[in-house]
Amino acid sequence: MEIKKSQISDEEICNIMSQMGSSKSKVLPCEENRLMKIYNIMFIYGLLNQYGIKLEDKILDLMNENLKQIFPYAIFPDEALYWKDVLVGYKMPFVKGISYADEMKNRKILGITPNLEEAAILYKKFEDILKKASENDIVITDFANPRNIILQDDSSIKIIDSDDFQMKNHPSVVISSNIESELVYESPKYKKRTGFTTELNSLSLLYLYFRDIFNIPLKDYLSLNENSYCNLTWMLSQIGLDDKEIIDIIATVYSGEKNPDFSEAFFKIAEIYTIDESQICTSKTIPTLVRK
Repeated sequence: MEIKKSQISDEEICNIMSQMGSSKSKVLPCEENRLMKIYNIMFIYGLLNQYGIKLEDKILDLMNENLKQIFPYAIFPDEALYWKDVLVGYKMPFVKGISYADEMKNRKILGITPNLEEAAILYKKFEDILKKASENDIVITDFANPRNIILQDDSSIKIIDSDDFQMKNHPSVVISSNIESELVYESPKYKKRTGFTTELNSLSLLYLYFRDIFNIPLKDYLSLNENSYCNLTWMLSQIGLDDKEIIDIIATVYSGEKNPDFSEAFFKIAEIYTIDESQICTSKTIPTLVRK
């Protein structure tokens, strides 16, 4: 299938760049039910000069129809945008639904206590998506950012910002700030010479779960550059999680090892514990668990 390419005018690119400031990119509406993403020219040349990454090659590979069949959960580019002879962005379908970030925010604003059973079912769906990604050597480096997860009305899930994926011969220079700062690139635990390891997919799920259910940013308690089981168990004890089997499953994922049944921990939490209903769940509350 021939790759669709379009040109963007000097006037358009200048107008968009003036709105962008220091941001690496900007997403704008274009045709009906479609969006376009335009990159900062400095970001494009920075990738090439600093990391040796030619963004054009990655975007054109993301437009491969076979990739959509292999990993149907993501929204991929379907039209490349050029300014003169430089790829500056792409077009993609608009995804209807609510971002998981907004879902989490609404729950906290309304003071709704997280439902552990419902969370376990949803996070199993998340895990299935990440397993499919790992099977195809795709690392969704920004999965811990809930803004990239779209929940649709038919209960299906879509992942956006596929240009940040690590796949094939295309590395990613992005990792969710919900996990750790850019210093994570120096961590041998989730980084190999050619890029991130697929264990980062499971780690992202772990960090998202604790931020979602317990309002705990794990990066503030733990460091990826330290394998501290004691720190982990101490942190879990603060929320009342004292089941050794669950702790061991979580510790396995945290340590960078593969765990084929990671979501089992979420179901076990829901089976054994409930969230203390005496607490009022807000954006600052850290809910605690009590045994049933």
